[in-house]
Amino acid sequence: MKRGRVGRPKTRSSEQELDAIRRELLRFRYDPEFKGRGNRVSLRHLARLVGLPRSLLYEIMHRQLRFNPSPHLRRRLRYAIDLVLVHGLRWHRHKDRLWHAHMPHGGKLEIPLEMMPEQKFARPPPRRRSAHPRRVAA
Repeated sequence: MKRGRVGRPKTRSSEQELDAIRRELLRFRYDPEFKGRGNRVSLRHLARLVGLPRSLLYEIMHRQLRFNPSPHLRRRLRYAIDLVLVHGLRWHRHKDRLWHAHMPHGGKLEIPLEMMPEQKFARPPPRRRSAHPRRVAA
């Protein structure tokens, strides 16, 4: 028996929505329209932009997802797809060999607060109890 994450049962509408998301992600990955100089859609950077793990996109694309995504997760995926299809978000490399996102016609990339990735802060180092060294019993 396979074990996986437990989620809500899939409904017809959520399956159709997930299939539409899957088709668009596969299109970004394999369609020549989204490849080429200055017109690339990087799934890695798209996932990071909306705060999702890259592996989740690949699980959705290859039908290996073992749970029904929450409405919040589907909303993030739809927003990422809209950034590419509606607003024209693309990536290109600069001379520094790093990928940079750009919008057509010099538009500004604005991401709503609810779509921003959660900030994870490093834990501060533990405090020492005393500035004096411990005494060793003789």
